[in-house]
Amino acid sequence: MNIVILSRNKDLYSTRRLIEEAESRNHFVEVIDPLNCDLIIENEKTTIKISKKTNVANSNSTIVPGMFFINDVVVRDNEGTSEVYVAAGSRLWDIGGNQSTILGSGHDAVYKSIDGVNWSKIELYHPIDNDNDIHNFAVVPMDLELDNDNRLWASSTISPQYRLTGDQWGGNPPKGGGKIYRFNEEGNSATFINSINVDVSLQTGNISMQGRRTEMTFTADNQLIVLCIAPEANGGFWRLVPRLYKGSVDNWISGNYDELSKPIDQDDGIEED
Repeated sequence: MNIVILSRNKDLYSTRRLIEEAESRNHFVEVIDPLNCDLIIENEKTTIKISKKTNVANSNSTIVPGMFFINDVVVRDNEGTSEVYVAAGSRLWDIGGNQSTILGSGHDAVYKSIDGVNWSKIELYHPIDNDNDIHNFAVVPMDLELDNDNRLWASSTISPQYRLTGDQWGGNPPKGGGKIYRFNEEGNSATFINSINVDVSLQTGNISMQGRRTEMTFTADNQLIVLCIAPEANGGFWRLVPRLYKGSVDNWISGNYDELSKPIDQDDGIEED
C-alpha cells in the first residue's frame, strides 16, 4: 500500500512512529508538507480534494510511484541466516521537450529481507555539507559489496532530479553520487564514510563537484577500490571520466585514500575515436 502522511517535519516523533509502523508492514510512505497542498472543500459535498504542489510538478515533470531500478543485489551469510540486500533507486527519464518523468521517486534505499517476503528499508543519507542542508535527504544506492569482515558497504549515484547527460557544468551540477557508506554489524543501518569530490576551475569560478555513478570492490587484503565517474582536466578541458581510488578501511574513514593511475591497454592496435 502507498501511504501519504501530511506533516511539516518527518523527524517529529509522531510522524516518525507512523512511518516506522507503516514500513514495518511493508507499506511505502511519503511525507508531504501540508503547506505545499491545496485543501478544497466543495459545498454540499462530503469530498475533500488535496492537490499536491511541488517544484517537480511546476517544471512539467511527472512522478510515477513505485521502484523501477534494481542496481545491485547481495546475499550475506550472517551465522547461517541468508540476508538479502537490494539497492533500489529512481531515475529521471527525459522524453523530449520540457517534459520528463521521474520513476520511483521517494523510495531510494537499500532493502533487506531474510525471507524474501518481508522487507525493511534502509536509507543512505546525504551528509549536511556545502551541497546539502536538508536532514534525512536520501541518495540513490548504486553498488553493494561485502568486506572481509562480512560488513556490507554501499555506494551512490546521482539523485533522480538530475539528468545523466547535459547540465554538467552549470551552477547546479548533479549531486548525490560519489558517496561511500558502511553498514553496522547487524546490517540494519548505514553510516556515511566518505565522498569523491573534485575541485573544478571554470570560467564562472572554482566549484567542488561531486562524483557520479560509483562502483566498488574489495581486495583479498581488505583494501577498498572505488571506480567513480568524476570530472578530470584533460587538454585544457574538463571531462567526466572514470577515476580509480584505493585505500584501507581506515584510509577511507580518515580521507587518506589514494587515486590510482588508469590501467594501460596492452593492445596498441585499437584506434582512438
